[in-house]
Amino acid sequence: YPSGVVKKTYLKGAANGPETITFEDVIQSTTLVTTVLSSFQWDYEWVLKQLPSRRDHKSLFIIHGKTEEERKAITEVLSFVPLLKLCFPKLEGQVNVMHSKLMLLFHKDGEKEWLRIVVPTGNLTDYDWGDMGGVMENMLFLIDLPKLPSINPEQTFFMQELLRFVGAQDVPENILNKIVGYDFSATEKMAFVHTIGGSILGEEARCTGYPGLATAVKELGYNSGKGLEIDFVTSSLGALKEDFLSALYRAAQGFDGIDAKIKKPATKGDKKSTMSTPEPELTSITPHEPETSFATISSSFRIYFPSSSTVSSSNGGPNCGGTICFQRSFWNAPTFPQGMIYDCKSVRPGTLMHNKLLLARPATKMKDEEACAWAYLGSANLSESAWGKLVMDRATKQPKLNCRNWECGVILPVPKSVLGRTLGGEDVKRPVGLEAFEKVVPVPMKTPAERVERPWFFTF
Repeated sequence: YPSGVVKKTYLKGAANGPETITFEDVIQSTTLVTTVLSSFQWDYEWVLKQLPSRRDHKSLFIIHGKTEEERKAITEVLSFVPLLKLCFPKLEGQVNVMHSKLMLLFHKDGEKEWLRIVVPTGNLTDYDWGDMGGVMENMLFLIDLPKLPSINPEQTFFMQELLRFVGAQDVPENILNKIVGYDFSATEKMAFVHTIGGSILGEEARCTGYPGLATAVKELGYNSGKGLEIDFVTSSLGALKEDFLSALYRAAQGFDGIDAKIKKPATKGDKKSTMSTPEPELTSITPHEPETSFATISSSFRIYFPSSSTVSSSNGGPNCGGTICFQRSFWNAPTFPQGMIYDCKSVRPGTLMHNKLLLARPATKMKDEEACAWAYLGSANLSESAWGKLVMDRATKQPKLNCRNWECGVILPVPKSVLGRTLGGEDVKRPVGLEAFEKVVPVPMKTPAERVERPWFFTF
């Protein structure tokens, strides 16, 4: 897959088409030399069965381990595996979950070498990859990058942010050095986006969380004006409020919110706050305005999460809804936007979804006029924990992004060429319909969807 592709997970016992792929076909163990895997939940026995048994095969597992006791226990469990190293990203203070899912698969077949990058929505368990009756669906992005004659650390924005993320996770330097030995030119119109757990100050906050999403959107030329339509598929919901949803919506427009947080010196006679009136983050290159009306945002932002009846009537029933999480107290809060939640029903009948997918359809032309829409696919659910919260740091008077999770994903363009031209030769109408995504991202949910009256509730 030299140009990259999005697939759905193969489901045992269900209808599967060319848009699906098995875990075995993702891994391709016969040519696999070095494996880097990251996941929140693991079935170590199942994973190890999929990997090569050759003595020269090396592995690095990036694992959630909040406490020293957890890390010691995991290290002991895996101590028998030869040439396996473990990496535990920092989970200090407010940072609670290493939720990112990522595979870096280094292959060699004779003289041919390539790096397969995989960004899935699922964990490393048989359940998330179609086993156990195929009751749960996930999605993934993968791309194969050829080996370069010599290393090149200065390539695409995608590579830059991938290195930033795995470097922050304390992935060993030898892996970082291997990554820059591959050709990332095919990722020029894509972005690797992430949330780095912790508190990030000042300009660095533009690189991760929802400000990082905005930075990527601008970098790729996918920023847009008012009228943006968003469809977000999530497998977990946080305590959603107007300020978070507005910030994420504007990030999808290309506005990171950092400048609006920066305080300026008070003018003479200003007896109130030193916070200046936020000015739109506009340039001559991006003449768009951020949407400030939540009434408009809420009518243009659809959130897909299953109802209680959808889970109960699924192939696995309510016993298989344990990784779809939402608290009743969140739903009942007066600030929760219940009218934005739509029933998430899979186009594969009876299947539940663990997907995390944002489909963005601008109503105005983007800087990159060859694209008509774009999609995010990754590990981040719709919650402040996953995307971060921007505040002002009292000590330094700088904007500070607080992120409670580690997350990662990719942004992919939908070229307007997939729609063709109109009979009159004029440009495509915007926003495009969801069908525009089908040749890039197989849309997993049924639309139009009904609003949820009673959502599925489950808490770990």
